[in-house]
Amino acid sequence: MKVCCILNAKSGGADLVGHGAIVDLFSRHGVRVDIFKMRNGNSVVDLAKHAVEQNYDIIVAGGGDGTVNAVATALMGHPSIHLGVLPLGTLNHFARDLDIPIDVARAVDIICAGHSKAIDVGVVNGCHFLNNSSVGLYPAIVRLRESLQTAGYSKWWAALLSSLRILSKFRRFDLEVQPSDGPFIKRKTALLFVGNNAYETAVTKLGTRTAIDRGRLWINLPISQTRMGFILGLVALVFQREKPADTLIFEATSLKVSSKKRLLTVAADGEILHLKPPLNYRILPKALNVLVPVPRSEA
Repeated sequence: MKVCCILNAKSGGADLVGHGAIVDLFSRHGVRVDIFKMRNGNSVVDLAKHAVEQNYDIIVAGGGDGTVNAVATALMGHPSIHLGVLPLGTLNHFARDLDIPIDVARAVDIICAGHSKAIDVGVVNGCHFLNNSSVGLYPAIVRLRESLQTAGYSKWWAALLSSLRILSKFRRFDLEVQPSDGPFIKRKTALLFVGNNAYETAVTKLGTRTAIDRGRLWINLPISQTRMGFILGLVALVFQREKPADTLIFEATSLKVSSKKRLLTVAADGEILHLKPPLNYRILPKALNVLVPVPRSEA
C-alpha cells in the first residue's frame, strides 16, 4: 500500500503534530507514509497533483476543510485513489460528518483499516465542494474575517466581529434560480446556501449532515426583506420543526443561478471564488472514495 500525507502547516492543529509522529503512527500498522509539506511557494493543490502523478494508493489530507477540498479536487477522475483525512483544522466539518475523529492516532487507525465509502461531490462552474457553497452574506463574512485575521485577530474573534459587521449592513440582491426538478424562482435575498446533501437545522445538530451520498443538492434561500426578519428566520429554522414562511428550502440534482452582476463572490468550503454568472451547480453522485470508520453494523 503506497501512502502519502499532504500536511498543511498553516492548519490550526498542524503545529501540534510533528512529521515524525505521523510517520510513527502509520508504522505501527506496518505502513510507510511519505510526508509532503508546503515549501518554496508550492500549494496543497500542487502537492496533491504531484501525488496523483506518483500513483499513490492513498493520499491523506492533513489539515482543515480547505486542505481536504484541495486534495479531493486533485483526486477527481481517479477512482482507484482513496482519500484519507487527518482533521487538523479548526472546525473539520467534513471529517465530523463522516465520523472521522479529530484524534490523530485514531484517524490514522481508520486510514490504515482501509474501509472506504463513496461520497457525493458538489460542483459550481467547475469548482468542487465537499461541504457547501454560498453566495451573499457568508462569502462577505469570510473575506472580512480573513482581513481581520491578517490584522492580528484570532480566528474566533475575527469570525464573530465579521459576522456582526456584515449582518449590520444586510444587503440583498436579485437572483434567478432554476432547479433541475422544480419551479423557476426570482427573489431578492441576502444569502443563497447550497449544500452537498441535506443539512440538519435543529439546534442540537445544527450544521451537520446525516448522509453525503444521496445525490442531492440542498438549497436554503432566505427571502426576508429586513435584517431583523432575516435573523428571526434563522432562529425559527433552528428552533422550530417547520420551515419558516420567509425561507425557501428544497433539493435538486442541479441548479442554475443567474444575476445581473458581472461577477458573483462565491464561497466553496470556505474558499472565496469570483465567478461569472450564471452559476451552474450540480451534484456528482459517489464520485470520491474516502476512508471512513467501519459502520457499527459491520464491525
